[in-house]
Amino acid sequence: MHCGNQQFTLIGNRRNQRLAQGVLDAENKMALPVYSGSASDQTAIDAYLARAYRQYIEKMHEIGLGGVTMTYGKFYFLFFDLQEKGLDFSQRFETMYGFLKKDKATMGVSETLTPDSQLETKDCDPLAEHMWVCSRSGRNYLYLAESE
Repeated sequence: MHCGNQQFTLIGNRRNQRLAQGVLDAENKMALPVYSGSASDQTAIDAYLARAYRQYIEKMHEIGLGGVTMTYGKFYFLFFDLQEKGLDFSQRFETMYGFLKKDKATMGVSETLTPDSQLETKDCDPLAEHMWVCSRSGRNYLYLAESE
């Protein structure tokens, strides 16, 4: 994928040997920020979820699971679903991250990439200068600048 003069490459899952040392350790936390604003302040919620989603995507990529991230729509839905049930969104993701790291440490992952041939630019949004996320048919595709 090209954006301006920058080339972005589809990123999938990575085997543990290709990860930075220590990323699967218990000390490595997802550390999503806690939402402390009003439940009725949609602008604050949207800003919070944008920051939290970027953190989620970066941390999933860090542990080699960039190919199995959830879409922003699913992430957004979970925030409200968990809030409605009185559950802590940030803590729930921290717990999930802990389980994912444990599983990843003992199980292999496929690095096979299967891009969606129907994916279009309109399916994509920038998360950072070096990162784009695209969603189509309920699936997420993570693209990183080639220097990453």
